[in-house]
Amino acid sequence: MEDLLRYMFAYFWVWIPILGILAGSFSEWLKHKEKLAKLGQSTGDLETEVDSLKSERADLIRRLQNLEAIVTHEVWEARQEKDPVRRAARIDEALLEVEPSDAERAAKLAGRLRS
Repeated sequence: MEDLLRYMFAYFWVWIPILGILAGSFSEWLKHKEKLAKLGQSTGDLETEVDSLKSERADLIRRLQNLEAIVTHEVWEARQEKDPVRRAARIDEALLEVEPSDAERAAKLAGRLRS
């Protein structure tokens, strides 16, 4: 054991740079590990943001399809017609009739049952 200590102290000038290099490498490894942890967290944040944007995009596409269906419908086009004669000719009267509400239907049915 004494020989080992003498050997280490005799060559201490060799151990100093080796320990410095090892300490620097360990420090760089810790920095790298910290960066990876931050990147992993930011990746998770980006994934949640992408998911929310995908659902928002799907909602917007659905709304756009509904609007396209309304605008391209014949009744819509006929109502936008400026000439009243042509407008009346293009609109089917059955489509313009407003369906009675559930309350109106119930009142009508109750009236029929009472009489």
